[in-house]
Amino acid sequence: MTYRKLSIRPKLFPGETLTSFLLRVAKSYRTTVKEVWKWFGDGNIRNLCRIDFYLSSYFDIEKICALLNIDAEQIRSASFFTLLESIQERSEQSEWWFLGNSLEYKKRRYCPKCVAMNNRYDLIWQVKEIHICEKHQVYLQDSCLTCNHALPYVNDLLSFGKCTNCMNSLCVQPELCTNNNEIQAQEVIHRQWKYMLNTPFIHSEYSEIMGKGRYIATKLLFLAQNKESTIHRGRMNLTSDEISGLIAYIKDDNKRSKKYMVTLPRILRIVRSRDIDIETLYEIEVPESYVRSIFKEGKEQVQIGTCLVPWCPSFEQKIGLLPLNYNSGSIKFQNEKFKLPHICMYCSLKYGYNQSNDWVEIERFIHTAFDISLPMLNSGAGISKVAETLKTDRFMVYRIVGYLLYHELLVGKIKLKYATFQIEKEPVKFFEILSKINGSKIVYARKNFGWNQVEYYFYYFHSSVQLFLHEAYFTQNREVKVEGLREIKKRKKVHKAETEVERIQKAEIWKLAKAYFEERSKFHQDAADLSFFQFVGKGKKWLISNVPNLMDWYFKMKEELINNNQKHRKCDRLNRYLSTLCELYKSGIRISLESISEKCGIRKKYMRINGLMSIVNQIKDALLSGSISIKEVEELLNVKPKIEQWESFVLKWKIT
Repeated sequence: MTYRKLSIRPKLFPGETLTSFLLRVAKSYRTTVKEVWKWFGDGNIRNLCRIDFYLSSYFDIEKICALLNIDAEQIRSASFFTLLESIQERSEQSEWWFLGNSLEYKKRRYCPKCVAMNNRYDLIWQVKEIHICEKHQVYLQDSCLTCNHALPYVNDLLSFGKCTNCMNSLCVQPELCTNNNEIQAQEVIHRQWKYMLNTPFIHSEYSEIMGKGRYIATKLLFLAQNKESTIHRGRMNLTSDEISGLIAYIKDDNKRSKKYMVTLPRILRIVRSRDIDIETLYEIEVPESYVRSIFKEGKEQVQIGTCLVPWCPSFEQKIGLLPLNYNSGSIKFQNEKFKLPHICMYCSLKYGYNQSNDWVEIERFIHTAFDISLPMLNSGAGISKVAETLKTDRFMVYRIVGYLLYHELLVGKIKLKYATFQIEKEPVKFFEILSKINGSKIVYARKNFGWNQVEYYFYYFHSSVQLFLHEAYFTQNREVKVEGLREIKKRKKVHKAETEVERIQKAEIWKLAKAYFEERSKFHQDAADLSFFQFVGKGKKWLISNVPNLMDWYFKMKEELINNNQKHRKCDRLNRYLSTLCELYKSGIRISLESISEKCGIRKKYMRINGLMSIVNQIKDALLSGSISIKEVEELLNVKPKIEQWESFVLKWKIT
């Protein structure tokens, strides 16, 4: 279709938003922006606010180009079209999902000096992390500097540089940035965003096969691994969660892919935190070998290493290694994860693959015990001296001594110094007892078995004890959790028979609980948890654990007491209200509901909401008409009647 060009054709400034341009077009033709939007769009002002962020089907680009003599590429550059077209995977996510919280969608941001010059509003100003105008180095604003009212995204007054609330100019008192570090940081962010807004993303044949989002995720992994030819998780400068998430997304793992799909905030966060140039991310091509290695990863069988302990019978062999089946498939030690954990049943040490994919001893016991502690101990150094050298506590050194003593690595007099006990042939039975107790097992072993710390760890590293402690991890059972030196078992609670003292204590608590409600009921006070627990002398957890029936009874009684007190308060206020009515009647003052409420202090609203106003109105009307006497009402008031008695009184009077 051919269009006749308009006579007034404003110029679209570089970097200006489409809505800003349409505001200036409306100003040139002395009409409203809504009317201009009808020329080029569907007339819905909500869709007008969206065209800066993505060019929807509601906007006729061909028509605006023809009427205003503008190139289509200029129109696209006035929105985030180039950015979205380059790296957004439209088949997976909407524009809003991809852009996330990177942009300000509702409020118009502006530079006071730029608006003063030509009433324009730039696209890049809507980026939340940009705070400063690059040209004038003043802080961007999103509200009026006079009245502090937030600016709407589209309004005709914006084309005049005026506030939509107070009508004052937006160009007053611009705040200048004087922090050079902040200015330099903002210059970097400006450069990155300008590059993304104006540069198309370079895709390869893999982006067509994999999709844009997955190819960008592949680029992020490739750059984080310093452009190596094949994937290696241990050499990536990313967190394990980021690596696993991106790989799951690339492989299209349906369980995790949506959670980790590539969005603009995620791209910027990874790029910024790993010092990756945005230009490099756009331009680099990932080699075929790297892409293929991602999809092959996990399919190849990983071979476990061997025992690394020189004194172990299975040294440089796999015969003593048993797998530990942890839920996550890895074990954590000092904030480092180790995959494929195994334990050697000859030397009792754990092994696994670290983040660099090297087979290592997990707790570094070979270094601390064999390389450092053993020479010092055999030369006569004491526990404190070794602890000082290792920069640890004495308990860790006792553990090392017990281990070295069990494996007969201590010599001569040093061995006799620590081996001061008669060796038990079957220590497992003692650890079966220890596994069932709470608290410190070393303290319990000292009191009940007569063991010192060295003797405890001597037996702890016994192969049969290690088998017992790690038994749950050799199967899929998860009842036992092993953390370093502590073995924690989840046990079902065994309810023992009550003693006479416990029965007397519970009876006394029940007695106090009943007394509490009697006292509260007497004075018409509601029950409160804190006051109840203080009254009976026990806390909520103790009562739930030891007297659960009492707590069920307490909550039932509490609700019943609250309901009774509410009824009492209603009845008391009704009696006061009617008593005031009688006083006003006897004094000869004109009776009205307002005068009664003012004198007795009870609001009409309360009486109406609680359904008491009908009783008051009927008695008032009966007194004024002479149907009942004041004496009858006062006689009933003297006995402090309940609401039901008043209802019966009114009903009886009506019948007679």
